Amino acid sequence: MKYYAYIQDENINGVGSVPQITDGVKSVEIPQTVYNNIEQYTFDGKKIVLNPDYEAEQVQKKREELDKLSLTKREVFLVLYKDKKITPDQLKAQIEDAEALIEFEYANDYFRGNPLINLIGEKLGYTTDELDYLFETGELPAKDDVNNFKADGK
Repeated sequence: MKYYAYIQDENINGVGSVPQITDGVKSVEIPQTVYNNIEQYTFDGKKIVLNPDYEAEQVQKKREELDKLSLTKREVFLVLYKDKKITPDQLKAQIEDAEALIEFEYANDYFRGNPLINLIGEKLGYTTDELDYLFETGELPAKDDVNNFKADGK
């Protein structure tokens, strides 16, 4: 079987087993391995090549997805109380920046991408991976797993 990548405007616009015959679309025959992993490839203007930025792009994409995750104030405060025995008032007392205090006080939800989360997490001794895990699962990793886990579960 033959496989094709469809090139349009100098970008890979899709793949298939039948060449496209359309204005502005060029069909380039590709091996099955490229067809099966097309997201890892790019068109360099002449040919289809491995995207040298693929890994970095995947890391960035994962970060953007994590940054969109949110928890309610209640969820965050319950986790912090269970883990550190810290109350919302005790936490609030540690926030010195006026803008951060407003965000803390008046937010309905906390988003992972909010710098306030990193600030509070750092003050409480949490790692980036632990905070990511919290926003993915709604809980912190078990204490005995803290040194052995990654946010992606591996």
